[in-house]
Amino acid sequence: MEKVKISVLSFFLIVLSQDIYSQSFWDNIPEKVKKRNAFKRHEWFYRQRAWPQDTIPYGALDKAMQTEKSRYHERSEGLSWSPVGPAGVVSTWPSQWGVVSGRVRAIAVHPSDPQTVYSGVSSGGLWKSTNGGDSWIDVGANLASMTYGAIEIDPNNPNTVYAGSGEWMRYFNLYTYDGKGMFKSTNGGSTWSQITNGFGSRTHFSSIRVSPHNSNVVFATLGSGYWLYSSPGNEGVWRSADAGATWNRVLNVNDAFEVAPHPTNPNLVFSAIGGAGSTAGFYKSTNGGVNFTQNNAGLPSSSGIDRMHIAIVKDYPAVMYSL
Repeated sequence: MEKVKISVLSFFLIVLSQDIYSQSFWDNIPEKVKKRNAFKRHEWFYRQRAWPQDTIPYGALDKAMQTEKSRYHERSEGLSWSPVGPAGVVSTWPSQWGVVSGRVRAIAVHPSDPQTVYSGVSSGGLWKSTNGGDSWIDVGANLASMTYGAIEIDPNNPNTVYAGSGEWMRYFNLYTYDGKGMFKSTNGGSTWSQITNGFGSRTHFSSIRVSPHNSNVVFATLGSGYWLYSSPGNEGVWRSADAGATWNRVLNVNDAFEVAPHPTNPNLVFSAIGGAGSTAGFYKSTNGGVNFTQNNAGLPSSSGIDRMHIAIVKDYPAVMYSL
């Protein structure tokens, strides 16, 4: 009788597991993506950890990090620490890379003091240097996000800094971390306030720009990121008219990568959109970024524009480059 019970239980577990995997979204990934070695590596790494629910619940990483932070503070109270590593790894190929570590996704240099620099990394926080990068201060240790995709210093008031959390990518991958909104400092990074009004609290910022003509006007682009969960639905170009307090989406498209106000004409704002769809390409606004019109003349077909960035030549703003 005991053997029968075990057999029935085993049969139930087999059927259950087959049913779970028959409904798996992993099986619905496009064939061209499945064939990529990069995808196979990530599937092997992630899928076994997500069994049997097929996904790791959204927010699980944040909860685990908060738990570890609490444990760290409990253990470290009254103790002094010395760094023992890990440290950067010396690249043997390409050798010119020197000492490398993780992804730096955002950097901003003070407009009048080149020794002051802000940097944001893929999963290591927000940092500031006041000596040209020789040493760094952790200015984001207490913030809700550890991942940053865009940083902007107000050119009219350099004590005001915007940091967009979450890193960006065209389409998807398994290791592009999401963020928790935008963070703003008005005292050079000493303290920060969190902004989620409009685009929400789950973000993948790709660029932030303050209008050089009016500090109240701020632009941001949000793109794709961690693909395993449904999209936050906030991709596109966003505009604030009150120094970042509230935001409106002025261009509702996927895979927004860049926004660029004109340096001398406050009415002109440009944006670059990827995604290899009909909305991909170059956009121009003639009313200060309230509305945008697509203009792809001279560019590759929109189906060939997966990712796109633009830059205006500051001293000759009629000249623009696109990558």
